[in-house]
This record gives sequence, C-alpha cells and structure tokens, in this order.
Amino acid sequence: METLINNIATACLNKAGGTFNVSTGEPTKIDSGYFIGGASICYIIPHEFISGAKYLKSLLSKVLPKLDQTNLIGVWYNPEHNAVYIENSLHRENLTTALLKAEELKQIAIFDIANQKDIEV
Repeated sequence: METLINNIATACLNKAGGTFNVSTGEPTKIDSGYFIGGASICYIIPHEFISGAKYLKSLLSKVLPKLDQTNLIGVWYNPEHNAVYIENSLHRENLTTALLKAEELKQIAIFDIANQKDIEV
C-alpha cells in the first residue's frame, strides 16, 4: 500500500493523472484500450487542500483502503474544478463497450490510452 500511496501522492501534487495497479502500487502497463472511472466511490480533493506530501499521504492512507482493492485506481486532475479525482477504474479494449459502460456509470469521459486523451461520453 505504501508504494500505491507514494505514487498517487506524486500524481496529485503534480496535478497529473495516472492509473495504478492496486496490488503492486505501480502505474499500469496497459498501452491500449480505454479507462473508465466511476467503478465505485469517487473521492474529489480540491487542489488547495493538497498542501504537501505528508498531509496528502495521511489522507490517502485513510481513503485508499475504502476503494475496491480488486480494481485499478485512477487519478486525474480536473483543471476546470482545480480538483483531483481518485476512484476505481475499469479497462475495456473496445471503444463501444467502454462508452456503454461509461454511460451506465454516468461518467463524463473515458480515457483513450493509445492517444493519451479524453473522449467525452
């Protein structure tokens, strides 16, 4: 869990995103398909509350165990809201399947891994 907390804290502090393997804590090695958020609880942290690594790691140590430990954990920064989103993510290879799942989960976008961009739902 410590590796996962450290990697997610780094992404949050840098206003970056990423998808992490829960069991290893490392960024995923998936290089095709689509990531879909909203597979379970979503934590939204306003960036002004992310004051430093020590505080953030303490917060993550409380939040991360509440997420589904069998899925991927996605982190993304929303500049429009100046907030970091932390949630379980799903992976689908097929665009149509990914979009249908995203609609079911009421997501606003999915992430196209190969092209490194969001696709609005």
